[in-house]
Amino acid sequence: MTISTSHLLTGGCLIIAAVVDRFVLRRRQVELLAVEKSQDDERYCRFSMTFRTKHILQNATVSYTIRDKQNPTTVINGKTRTLDFSKVGTNSEYLLFNKKLVNPGVWVLDVKIESSGSRINPLYKIFPLINQAKKEFILE
Repeated sequence: MTISTSHLLTGGCLIIAAVVDRFVLRRRQVELLAVEKSQDDERYCRFSMTFRTKHILQNATVSYTIRDKQNPTTVINGKTRTLDFSKVGTNSEYLLFNKKLVNPGVWVLDVKIESSGSRINPLYKIFPLINQAKKEFILE
């Protein structure tokens, strides 16, 4: 069985299209717009995260941690979850931390959104799109 030049040309075009889609167009990109402190309730410290997406998300996750600036070894992980139920356009989510674990002081919030889903382009699985934000807050 021989591979014809038309098959090689078609395969090459598909690879170029996948590379352009992943690295230039970045279709599954999630743009992190803002991370702000929200009103706490009796059990949780709340932060609001606002993000924008141009397409329906598949396999996009948000992970977040908060770190004590005075004692950097104190790190609290938030619950990693998917963003699959987000709509096209601007969305908002709450990031919660148990108040029992947080002492008053300056804390650094790290938020990471990773988008690795595309049914037609496997390069998103190999090279996921990552958007990160880091912001300091004074918690009481």
